Amino acid sequence: MKTGKMKGILLILAAALVFSSVPAMAVTHVTIGTASVGGMNYPLGIAMATIWNGNVKDVKAVAIATGGSVNNIDMLR
Repeated sequence: MKTGKMKGILLILAAALVFSSVPAMAVTHVTIGTASVGGMNYPLGIAMATIWNGNVKDVKAVAIATGGSVNNIDMLR
């Protein structure tokens, strides 16, 4: 009798644990390659990252200075 009661309690606890867990939301990381810091695309990339971070849930966007267009394409490979 005690064994059956213990199994029932363990089953209820296991079910409560499984059904009460909330999955963690994954954060999507977005990196925006711009060009050199002195170019006009760098401030544009910073502005785009700021807009994404303020308006898109679960996204962390950053702008990085790169070697330019060719370097950005190479980083996609």
